[in-house]
Amino acid sequence: MRLPGHVAGAWIASKIVISRLRTTSTQERRNLSILGAIAGTLPDLDYLWYMVTKRGIKYESDFRHHTWITHTFPFYWAIGGFLYLIGVVKNNPLLKNQATILAVSTSTHLAQDMIGSGDGIMALYPASRKMYGVWLSGLHGKEWNENYVKSSAYLVELGLIVIACIMFVVSIFRKRR
Repeated sequence: MRLPGHVAGAWIASKIVISRLRTTSTQERRNLSILGAIAGTLPDLDYLWYMVTKRGIKYESDFRHHTWITHTFPFYWAIGGFLYLIGVVKNNPLLKNQATILAVSTSTHLAQDMIGSGDGIMALYPASRKMYGVWLSGLHGKEWNENYVKSSAYLVELGLIVIACIMFVVSIFRKRR
């Protein structure tokens, strides 16, 4: 999935989880939603390292970041769990909520990368490095992108974007009442 779909999916998942968290204010819920959308992009920040090693903005067939540890569930669950634990020790409910949203948003990103990507992700890491997913193309870089926009997985991404936009507009009109 591409970045707009990751932002939309993570934002939707965050909104669902936030509705079940104990939050103290509308502002806190809004901030958690923003955190969710941003955190939904974190697994793809490894692209910055790729650009440094390639010395420029490139997107070639050798970019296989789904095999990196930054595309595994335990990587973000460990970070989220550690932050949550600090929130428990310091009796900080906001930090616990932020840790929860971080884990949910990054996990949503990873789940989305199991749909229509080149190879899927290592869903059972560290027990297995086998890649899992559906509608996988085996393509990478520009070839993946050209194929992806013609696939059913791309329709899923567009659907998430449309749903996120509708949810956003509805939330604006609700606030005006």
